[in-house]
Amino acid sequence: MLRQRKPMNRGKGFQRKQVAARPAAGIEAACGLQPDEEPIDHHQVATLKPLRGGTYASPDVRIRISPKPEAHRNPHLLAMARGKPCLFRIPGGVCNFDRETTVAAHSNWAMHGKGGARKANDEYSAWCCSSCHSWLDQGKADKGTKELAFMAAHLAQVCEWRAIAGSASAPIADRLAAQWALDHLNATPVGALRHTMNTALTEKQAAVLAFMREFLAANDGMPTDRTIANHFGWASTNSAFEQLRALEKKGCIERNAQGGWRFVRSAPKATP
Repeated sequence: MLRQRKPMNRGKGFQRKQVAARPAAGIEAACGLQPDEEPIDHHQVATLKPLRGGTYASPDVRIRISPKPEAHRNPHLLAMARGKPCLFRIPGGVCNFDRETTVAAHSNWAMHGKGGARKANDEYSAWCCSSCHSWLDQGKADKGTKELAFMAAHLAQVCEWRAIAGSASAPIADRLAAQWALDHLNATPVGALRHTMNTALTEKQAAVLAFMREFLAANDGMPTDRTIANHFGWASTNSAFEQLRALEKKGCIERNAQGGWRFVRSAPKATP
C-alpha cells in the first residue's frame, strides 16, 4: 500500500482575472470618447450590472438610455369630468349612471403613455362613473374587451371636447382645456368641423341634432321619434323620422345593434 509522505501542492486554485481600474478621466474617457468628440450626458449612461445566466458585460460597454417623453398633464381637463355623464356605459348592470361619481378615467395601455405607476397622458381619458371605472381597472373582463370599451368611450369624449371647444357659452377655461386635448390628439380643428357641419345640415336638421345631444346629456339615452316630434310641435312622427333619415344619410347618426339611434364618431360629410 502506497503512502503519500508529502502533501500535494494544490497551488492557488482558480482565480478570476482582475480588471485594472480605469483612471478617473471623466465620463468622456470612460465611454471611450476622444477629446474632440461630442461629450455624453452622464444622466444617459447606465450603471454596469451583471447580466443573467452568469454572463458579465465587458467593462468597456456602456448603455445609452433614451429619456422618457414628458407626460401631458392638464388638471382642469380632468376636473371638467365632475357632474358629466358616463361615456363608458358598460352594459349588464355595471354602469350606475350616477353623475356625482364621474371622474376622468385614464387609458391603461402603454401606447397612450401608461407605464408602471405613471398614468397615461391626460388627453387619453374619458368621463367614467365609479362602477365603470372599477370594471376598467379591476374587472374580470379580458384585456381586449376593456380596450375596445375605452376606445369607444374616448371617441365619444373627443366629440364632447369638440362641442365644448366650439361653444361660445362654455367657460373660457373649459374651452382652452378641451382645445388643449384636441391639439395633443391632432384631432380635426374645431373651426373646420363647424364649417363642415354648417354646409352639410339644414337649419331644421341642425336643430334636431342639437336637441338629440341635449336630450342624451340630460337623460343618458337617445330620444324617440315621438319625443322629437312633440318637442318641435310636429303632429306626426313621420316628420321626425324624415329628419332622422336625413341625418343618417349625412353621416351624423346611425343605427345601433338594437335598432336605435346613436351618434357617428366622426364629422358629418358635406353633400353637394
